Amino acid sequence: MKLYKKKGGSGAGAVPSGAGFLNGEARSTAIGNAANSIAVVLTVAMPSAAYAITFSFKNILDGAPIDLTGRITAQNAAGFTITFNAPTDSPNYILSYVAAREY
Repeated sequence: MKLYKKKGGSGAGAVPSGAGFLNGEARSTAIGNAANSIAVVLTVAMPSAAYAITFSFKNILDGAPIDLTGRITAQNAAGFTITFNAPTDSPNYILSYVAAREY
């Protein structure tokens, strides 16, 4: 998914031609069972460690998934690590994230 800076246009989320490309990526990745953390390697490294990360956890398969929270505990140009409040209790958790270069 390409991320763009909005530069005018019409309609919600309009991206007119010539919009500046915002380095980044949006992806989802599976989290293993009994995991305490996950290390994400970006598909293309950022120019530096100065980029924003937004993430969430999904588990739509388990009847009563745990309330999983996380904290970014490491970050460099190549990727980042999120450490969880508790180990996952099944292999059905998914990390969804957006990593975007800060301007």
